[in-house]
Amino acid sequence: IGVPLVLGAAFLGGALWGGIAGALKAWRDVPEVISTIMLNFIALFWISALIRGPLKNPTSGLPESPEVVEAAYLPRLSDLGDFPGYRVHVGLVLGILSAIAIWVLLNRTVLGFKMRAVGFNPDASRFSGYHPKRIWAASLALSGAIAGLGGGIEVTAITFRIWDDFSPGYGYTAIAVALLARLHPLAVVLTAFFFGVLDQGAGLLQRDLGVPLVVIYLVQGLVILMTIGMGFHRPGEPGKEGGEK
Repeated sequence: IGVPLVLGAAFLGGALWGGIAGALKAWRDVPEVISTIMLNFIALFWISALIRGPLKNPTSGLPESPEVVEAAYLPRLSDLGDFPGYRVHVGLVLGILSAIAIWVLLNRTVLGFKMRAVGFNPDASRFSGYHPKRIWAASLALSGAIAGLGGGIEVTAITFRIWDDFSPGYGYTAIAVALLARLHPLAVVLTAFFFGVLDQGAGLLQRDLGVPLVVIYLVQGLVILMTIGMGFHRPGEPGKEGGEK
């Protein structure tokens, strides 16, 4: 039960942390962009204090937590069947399933319809009898839960511990990933893979060919600018041609 317990705790912890931003948005009208960025720094400093204090690995001189017990290791695909011996782990499957679940939620459920309606026009949703505050809180809590699940996968499949400054900035990269996917949950799988290839390939290009890392960042920026230039709008949102006549 080690893996489900750890990932479940990560999911619930992320939901609680995201729920704080949701509550601030719903009942104090604090923009979620500001609150989530501030909460990021609070979480980083809090974890830094913990791994330098009560959660510090007593056998290491570095500010890091003890290693996760082996029973909580996320298995690799090669451990479950006749797969090539790569380092691909079950977290890949969980990520794809999460994207599918979010797509089903947004497009095939009443709650998802309410989320999209509140996102497009909170005032009209309120007049239609919805409760934007509850929807905002639920949406941000769910977002935090998915992020927490991703962090749990990272710890149980890749790093097996937490250290100081452990975050590589995936949250900020996710903004670019979502923009490139035009906020489509299933397209996010492909754009995330694309950015992952760029990030991993950057180190190889720098080491083998001497290509500066800034070139990779330039490519990412150009892709985002091209996406915006092609006319970015949220899925399901009417285009300009569908406006008033």
